Amino acid sequence: MQKNGFSEINKSIDRIKSISSNIYQRTIVIIVVLVVWEIAPRLNLIDPVFIPPPSTIAYAFIKLIISGQLIRAIIISMSRAICGFGIAMILAIPLGFFMGWFKKFEKYMDPLFSTLRQVNTMTILPLFILLLGIGEASKIAIIAYASFWSTFLNTASAVRNVDPLYIKCAKSIKLSNGKIFRKVVLPSSIPSIFTGLRYSASVSLILLVTSEMLGATNGLGYAINNWQMLFQTDNMWAGIVTMALIGLIINNIFVWIEKRLTHWKYV
Repeated sequence: MQKNGFSEINKSIDRIKSISSNIYQRTIVIIVVLVVWEIAPRLNLIDPVFIPPPSTIAYAFIKLIISGQLIRAIIISMSRAICGFGIAMILAIPLGFFMGWFKKFEKYMDPLFSTLRQVNTMTILPLFILLLGIGEASKIAIIAYASFWSTFLNTASAVRNVDPLYIKCAKSIKLSNGKIFRKVVLPSSIPSIFTGLRYSASVSLILLVTSEMLGATNGLGYAINNWQMLFQTDNMWAGIVTMALIGLIINNIFVWIEKRLTHWKYV
């Protein structure tokens, strides 16, 4: 019993050491970059007008938060991103499952989807503006279109590439097609689907900023573009850093959800 107790303690210590080492490795590069970035503009190695030091950007960030300007821009932008991303996922995941599971559906629909996904997103932005106007609908539509493809393709590929041995085993114990799909195909597909979701979320943020820069009067993309034109580069960089942080948070949320849904991968 005592040996088992010591063994568990040693395992816990090793785990803590591993986590600490991982955190150190992740943060040391960021710290070095920030220090170099802080020093370089102050020594005029780079022009501080265009690339201000992190402390200046942090001060601008705090001012924008306190004034409420940045919060309002984030709320407006995220509402657009969530709507576009949500519409894309409602369409992409079911259609991906259909493409991967039903061979006839894939046979008839693949030429259409293969053609549509070759169309560059920005080239059809004028079409969305023409059809839906320059308001919210066109921005949400372009985000939805761009976000759709990664999740759709990953879902279809995941279902199509489920290990045939798993399906044979399920059929050998007389499971219905519905149960095979729920018990075998769906769990096996989740990791790949979440990879698509994470990439789609990144794409939605990129298209969000682009669409707001090109045709909006509010939102974070509009604010960043406006600050750039007014030469308020500290505010501009604060907006850019905000977008990066939002992307990082969203990515980590999806990673967390994926780990909870696929805990069997990490056992």
